[in-house]
Amino acid sequence: MIPLSVDISDASHFHENTTLTGLSCSYDGRYFLLSSDQSGCANVYRVATEANRIEQLTHFATQPTFAISYFPRDSRFLYRQDQCGDELDHIWVHEPDGQRRDLTPGDGLKASFLQWNDSGEQFWLLHNQRDASVYDVYCYCAADYTNQRVFTNCDQVNVCDISRDGVWLACEKELNSRANQLVFYRLDTSKGKRCEYQPGYWVGKNDMQARHMIMSFAPDSQSVFYTSDLDCEHKNVWVLDLVTGKTAELLRLGWDVTAFYFSPSGRYQICEVNRDAKTCLQVTDTNTQKPYFLSNEEDAATGLCFSPDESRIGYYTESCICPANLHIHHIGGSNNRLIQAQNPKLPQQRLVRAEVVHYRSFDGLSIPALLYRPSEASPDNPVAAMLWIHGGPGDQSQQKFDPVIQHLVSNGYAVLAVNHRGSTGYGKTFFHMADRQHGDVDLEDCLYAKHYLGDLDWVDGQRIGIMGCSYGGFLALAALTFKPDIFALAINIFGVTNWLRTLNSIPPWMGGVRKRIYDVMGDPTQEHQRLKQVSPLFHASQICRPLLVVQGKNDQRVLQIESDEIVQAVKRNGVPVEYLLFEDEGHGFNRRANLIAASNHYLNFLNQYL
Repeated sequence: MIPLSVDISDASHFHENTTLTGLSCSYDGRYFLLSSDQSGCANVYRVATEANRIEQLTHFATQPTFAISYFPRDSRFLYRQDQCGDELDHIWVHEPDGQRRDLTPGDGLKASFLQWNDSGEQFWLLHNQRDASVYDVYCYCAADYTNQRVFTNCDQVNVCDISRDGVWLACEKELNSRANQLVFYRLDTSKGKRCEYQPGYWVGKNDMQARHMIMSFAPDSQSVFYTSDLDCEHKNVWVLDLVTGKTAELLRLGWDVTAFYFSPSGRYQICEVNRDAKTCLQVTDTNTQKPYFLSNEEDAATGLCFSPDESRIGYYTESCICPANLHIHHIGGSNNRLIQAQNPKLPQQRLVRAEVVHYRSFDGLSIPALLYRPSEASPDNPVAAMLWIHGGPGDQSQQKFDPVIQHLVSNGYAVLAVNHRGSTGYGKTFFHMADRQHGDVDLEDCLYAKHYLGDLDWVDGQRIGIMGCSYGGFLALAALTFKPDIFALAINIFGVTNWLRTLNSIPPWMGGVRKRIYDVMGDPTQEHQRLKQVSPLFHASQICRPLLVVQGKNDQRVLQIESDEIVQAVKRNGVPVEYLLFEDEGHGFNRRANLIAASNHYLNFLNQYL
């Protein structure tokens, strides 16, 4: 064992890094606006681009607050905030004198920021005040915040972006889990306050099995870029010319493109690619068509933000062993780190980079996973292990810093983060292999992951558990329920226990994706029996191994009753069951104190039962 100067059992050392998100540059290029939780709760800060000085601008002790954007002409900024994790974000403006104003007041309202116009005199927001299940577009005046609705969402589309000239609105219309359409509305506000609009272009046909996703408009508003898996496995970049209506494939990389956008003038083109569970960045100078890279091969660079004059770029770098740090790059010059996010007490010598591995499942399918091996693990000292199952369905475990995983690995537990069939990032065939079979074939992938771990000579095959968040929590609980003799224990972190209830209680503000969720999981009115069959709550009498359940009281996606009922059911079995309920969290935890408490509970639970 490597001697340590800190107590590695204390999760605070792993969570007391500074989590940085969002990035916007001020009109004069002097500051970057971002969110940081260095106070223990996310607030808005500004960082001087030349002086490496950070200043807190909002001061909320318990309500996480996230930066959106500086105003293009002055020091005002926009931010978003919900209430105790209910996900009903409102958009606020922060004035130079510290006064703040809710731009989207209303009970049950959920809002998001869309875009600034070319001049910076207007911006567009989305919110669902008119109809809780759809989002309309509102144009706000930057001077006095007066606003008008410019798009009434009668077609039940997902509004994605608007061109900077305010002429084109880009939307996605769901068909099913395998196919959607892009709809481009041409807006006309020439008739005073009344806005006329009609579909200008469509991408995708009703019989076309392809999914498309809006990326961004060109800075000159004459074209729009999107990804599509038409006639291929991965999401490639396409362009639609808004003058001629013609489309063309622009970029095919053999992996999914997850972001594609431009610097303010359009000189630099930014492309983010999900390559084997790692975000890789390409920056291209469009004047020379030559690549302009910012990061090394070990770190992922994301969240690029250019200064208005394009002389400087802010960006984040992150790896499995280092949380996201903020850097500034001077075009044609140096790179400097502006914020060191890593806690000085983080036991660096205990952190582990993930190894990308593959194993065979029940039908011979190769399943990708990320393997974390503790430094002390060896054939002479086999260690206990945990499967980590991501959320979704349809998410992906990636090569990023995860304090929960690193806390467990540092304390001697191996972790295998499984990207079972149905995970994103490995092509659309792999992604759809679990459709209408969730809780069945993907559960089998988890069982074979356990066999894979058990065959490693440095893992104790008798001491393997399973854990996960959200959909991953459901799979962990399903493993303990339907395969009761396979895993030693399970940790269910706000996971579904009753699919009939969860699918029937999808919040109204998620109405835009309900059709796709039903297509993947099943419609509870039509597939009642199958959904009941895969719901652990109705079979809880089979659970005979220790279980830990973790829940946020304000969770709108997986209601608290889901966890309440499974805990009571397992208690009747006489099985060790522990329940951790956070009063001020929703679906996903944002407060550092709660994150630390949860991680410490995970470790104590494993130490006791595994």
